[in-house]
Amino acid sequence: MTKLHCRQSYSVHLMFSTLLIGLTLLAGCEQKSTSTINTDLVNKTVPKQAIDFTLPDLAGKPHSLAGYLDKGPVLLVFFTTWCPYCVKEIPTLKQIYREYGSKGLQLVAINAGLVDSLENAKRYALQHRLPYPILYDTDALVSAKYNVQAVPQMYVIQQNGKIIKSSKHVPQETISKVSSAIRQARTDIVLGDAQAPVTLIEYGSLTCDYCIRFHREVLPQVKSHYIDPGKVRFIYRHFPTSQAAMHGAIAAQCAGNQYYEMLDRLYFSLDWSQATNIESALIQQATSLGMEATSFRTCLNNNRQANDIISEQRTASEAYGVNGTPTFIINGEVVQGQKTFDAMSVLIDKALLNQVSLELQRQNINIQAND
Repeated sequence: MTKLHCRQSYSVHLMFSTLLIGLTLLAGCEQKSTSTINTDLVNKTVPKQAIDFTLPDLAGKPHSLAGYLDKGPVLLVFFTTWCPYCVKEIPTLKQIYREYGSKGLQLVAINAGLVDSLENAKRYALQHRLPYPILYDTDALVSAKYNVQAVPQMYVIQQNGKIIKSSKHVPQETISKVSSAIRQARTDIVLGDAQAPVTLIEYGSLTCDYCIRFHREVLPQVKSHYIDPGKVRFIYRHFPTSQAAMHGAIAAQCAGNQYYEMLDRLYFSLDWSQATNIESALIQQATSLGMEATSFRTCLNNNRQANDIISEQRTASEAYGVNGTPTFIINGEVVQGQKTFDAMSVLIDKALLNQVSLELQRQNINIQAND
């Protein structure tokens, strides 16, 4: 059996161990569980890949790690309310939240409920005015899976689920890791209902054979079966693997609200990619969609477009580990390589089922809270 303790705080550890030896059963008194964690449940080493979980926040609403990773990289912070070293980290955590939260970083704190209490966690959040979400690990099972034997304990997790940093506190090195993991602030153009339960992201290249096949044969079926009925929202992001693909990606960006119309044109007709003058061929595609030639040409020659796409590629590699096309992200899960419609359906249906399960857990937690 392994005791959870506050790092470098022997006196606090003794107080905590003594406090949790007994279990009070008097009416109206707070009940506390044993201070030990079954070592059979504890990972013996720090995990290299994040382990998904679903935990309630302090109001009882369930949150999953996959849901946070779908939005951006995660800084996961394990803490207890009685640990003075956890309190010392709060100003730095608030600073990180303010600086990077608006750019995509998901800062999530987890209170080890087995060695604390929900009421203590609520008072702690109010007392320190914590702006980031606090999740309550009732039985400390998530803490055990992450090998948390002392607090504070922090993990920096990329959007592909890879843990790139494990730290006892928040030094400059961790902040640097967080910075490198953050997906740059960007505005995606969404195809379908923006509130759909499943988000399907494709990183594609306009001259990639597998991407071409996906857009010609698979995506139309995905659209009719999942996107149009409001089950899936689709987001296409550029990961050009050739110079021609880069030119095409810039053209799609310059199409503005006709982004997906332009992508369809470019994927279904590849004459532009083999033209002697690619710029003229792309302008011809744009004018056929009703765009004005002069302004479109100006956009094509704006270096900012190319720089944004290069930055998007770098971010895709850092956040999701993208190194080839097509790469799909389905509610945070990375899927690489060519996929038939049947294979894609299995993946989407699984994501939809997970969302239903999450909603049922939320309802169950709310029922228990009301009881």
